[in-house]
Amino acid sequence: ASRGFSTCVYRGAGACTAAAFLKEFVEVKRWAHLDIAGVMESHGEWPFLDKGMSGRPTRTIVQFLQNSA
Repeated sequence: ASRGFSTCVYRGAGACTAAAFLKEFVEVKRWAHLDIAGVMESHGEWPFLDKGMSGRPTRTIVQFLQNSA
């Protein structure tokens, strides 16, 4: 199992489960699993985001990768 996996509280398949699963297939030493499911969808509570899939974290991730390159 992935390091730190035992500290995850089981609530079904979640970020910790996904990270532990992916770790079995990732061959590089440094990698990151970004679980963005909790912020990918807008329920209409923000006036600047339409209801539905927002892609909200996408710009942040792209900017981070550009700054890191």
